[in-house]
Amino acid sequence: MSHLNKAVVPRNQRANLKFGVNAMIVLGLFGIYCFVNVWQNVSISYLNRQNENLRSELKALERECDILMLEIEALKDPERIRRVLSEKIKIVPAEKINIKVD
Repeated sequence: MSHLNKAVVPRNQRANLKFGVNAMIVLGLFGIYCFVNVWQNVSISYLNRQNENLRSELKALERECDILMLEIEALKDPERIRRVLSEKIKIVPAEKINIKVD
């Protein structure tokens, strides 16, 4: 009698349930794949933009460095140093003295 009380699921309904479970698993895996793919593309796009920004900053810093190097070379010019010393501080080069040793 207990055998008659059990709910018996028809064979084609069991097949439909099995197909539904398999379909949900496949859709779930496909959803995970799509999420990972979109996340990866967004991450790559973000890193590319950041890389481009850093590259432009690097070029600007290189130009600024070149300008500073030119200014340093101009400041090191011996003629400029003599002119500044003679004009502003009133220092003149010493006369050449020849010392003869006998």
